[in-house]
Amino acid sequence: MLNGEEIEVRKNLADALRVFRRLNWFHMQSPYYGLWVDAVCINQADAAEQGAQVAMMRAIFAGSWTTVAFLGEASKTSHISMDLLRHLADLWATSYEVPPHVLSELQVDPGALGPGKWLALHDLLQRDYWSRLWVVQEAVLAPDNMPMFLGDEFITWRQVRDGLSAIHVHFWYVKDTCFAYDRNLLQDTHGVPESWDTETLHHIDKDLIRIVLKENLGESRTLVQGLDKVEGASRRAISTN
Repeated sequence: MLNGEEIEVRKNLADALRVFRRLNWFHMQSPYYGLWVDAVCINQADAAEQGAQVAMMRAIFAGSWTTVAFLGEASKTSHISMDLLRHLADLWATSYEVPPHVLSELQVDPGALGPGKWLALHDLLQRDYWSRLWVVQEAVLAPDNMPMFLGDEFITWRQVRDGLSAIHVHFWYVKDTCFAYDRNLLQDTHGVPESWDTETLHHIDKDLIRIVLKENLGESRTLVQGLDKVEGASRRAISTN
C-alpha cells in the first residue's frame, strides 16, 4: 500500500521491505523519517524522468538521513561470502598491504580462509543487484558505512569495496586456485562455472558503469550523460581516499 493505494513492486523490493519490517530496521533507527525507494519514486517506464533523476541523485543522497542497499534474500552460503569480504577488507585496511604469509598460505592451501568461501563470494557477485543502474549511485554517492543487506545480515559498502580491492591488488591470481578448490569440494557441479566471471572484480567504479551499459540500460543519451556525471564523481572520490 502506498498513499492508500495498492502498487506492484518487483520481488527484490518486496523481499527487502519484508526484511526491514521483520528487523524493525527503520523504526529502530528513527521513527520519524520517510522511506525513499528509487524503484517506486522514479517512473521506471519513463526514460526522460530516469535521466533527470540520475542527474539529481547527488542531491537526493546528500539530503537523506541514511542509505540502505538490499542485495537479495540470503542463500545457504551468503554468510560465508560476507565473512570472506570482511576478512579481506580488514587485511586491506592495514595500509593497503596484505601480509605475505597470507598469500603464500593460500598458494599452499587454497582452503586456508575457510572452505567454500571463494565460491560463495563468486555467487554473491553474480546477483542481479550488481547490474542495476542505480547501484552506481548507491556505491559512489552513499556513505562508506552504508549497510548492504543479504537477508537479515548486512555488510558495509566499505567492506565490500575494500575486500574487492584486496582481491584485485593481491589475490587476483590465487583466487582462481581457491575457486577451483571450492568447486572440487562440491558433489554436484551442475550449473557451477569452471572459472571466475571477473566482471565485478576489477576497479569497481569503472566496472559498475560498464556493467550498466552492457545491460543496455545506457541506450538513452540522457542516462549516459547522468552516468558520466557519476563516473566523474567516482573518480574524484577515489582520488581523495
